[in-house]
Amino acid sequence: MARRKRRRQKPLRDIPPLPVIYHPREPHQTDAQYAVSRQWDEERAAIDAVLQNMSRHAATWLGLMAHCKWSVCRRARRCVGPLRPTDALAHMGRIFPPCCDTPERAEEVRMLNHVTNPGTWRNDVPW
Repeated sequence: MARRKRRRQKPLRDIPPLPVIYHPREPHQTDAQYAVSRQWDEERAAIDAVLQNMSRHAATWLGLMAHCKWSVCRRARRCVGPLRPTDALAHMGRIFPPCCDTPERAEEVRMLNHVTNPGTWRNDVPW
């Protein structure tokens, strides 16, 4: 019986963290409540970093980087740019890459992520 060669797995790349956007402290909050609020903001930033990475992969797979307004994405032939606050879909969250400049493209990327990565935690993600 012949042995099957084991494929080498690529090491996982670290996902670069996104900056944490902290909510302002409400006047009625105690220190413990504000600490929990800050912890939620940090967790949200970590989730957004993962979702942004998945959205980049989906946009690359769909070929959206060929029409991206960032030349670095077109040169790299993959989606590498984060969303800036001045981009068109900044109101939808910071998980969409800049090549998702129309609602239709953003919906394609969102649906591809949902189909390829189903999970129960997706019901909690508001996008």
